[in-house]
Amino acid sequence: MSSNCHQLVGDDFNGWHPIWGSDRANSRGNEVLDIVYGNDMFLCYRGHTPTFETVSYGRVRSCYIDLTLASSSIYDRITDWKVDPSICLSSEHRAVMFSVTTHGDRRKTNKTTSTFRYNTNNIKWEELRPSFEAKIKEHVPQNVMVEQMQPNELENYIISVTSAIQKTCDELLPRSTGRKYRCPWWTDELECLKKQVIRNHHNIQKLRRQNKPLEDALLEKERLKTAYSKTFRETSTQNLRDFCERQGKEDVWFVTNRIIKSSPPALPPATLKTSDGSYTTTSLETAQALLDKFYPMMT
Repeated sequence: MSSNCHQLVGDDFNGWHPIWGSDRANSRGNEVLDIVYGNDMFLCYRGHTPTFETVSYGRVRSCYIDLTLASSSIYDRITDWKVDPSICLSSEHRAVMFSVTTHGDRRKTNKTTSTFRYNTNNIKWEELRPSFEAKIKEHVPQNVMVEQMQPNELENYIISVTSAIQKTCDELLPRSTGRKYRCPWWTDELECLKKQVIRNHHNIQKLRRQNKPLEDALLEKERLKTAYSKTFRETSTQNLRDFCERQGKEDVWFVTNRIIKSSPPALPPATLKTSDGSYTTTSLETAQALLDKFYPMMT
């Protein structure tokens, strides 16, 4: 790849390596690492949250196989990388979200998509600290010997501390007034099913930490995911059908022209490094290099 081109790659590489959170490395992980270093690219995330989770033979299995790679020219523009298990609940792969800072004017919108619960822009933390600590002490047991706790006791104590922090924030911090964007065909039924899938996921994680049986929770997971996926497909498909039925001769071209007009201009294909070490200079050479690589002529 050319060093003066911005490269951003996200994919299921199906490779394991401790650098991105796996407990060990396999041959495919080593090959992926060679590609990363050989093309002057960087990992945008080193795993703490699995990007893939499935149930196999009654056990929950998770790993870090979905990676985001960025070239050195754009790596510092990638921010807020995170795994969001509340998106694409019907998939075993978890959604990956991040922000890319670009030069030039940004498209403006009045839709707030922030997930922050509180508005902390004008908070004076030093002044708030004494009252915050006092409120925390009201809800959390004092003089507790954490190092002497049993696993279940420690789990309950962590839950109580988390709950105390949430209650204190609710009492002392102003709520964010921004509204979250929701697609026009999203329904209350879908929102309810989504929350049930998320609660089930959290319950499975809790049972795993406590070494309790997972059979009932796993059966419930399959039932909820099936219901959610079915309702999701039916609702989105019906919305598309309704949209198509509403279109007349002028409406179709109006929507198409508006999309074309608002879309950014197409960028030329990035140059590629060929087998002899040179770089392509035109889109035709790039296309030919791809054809020669993946569809070589038979001799």
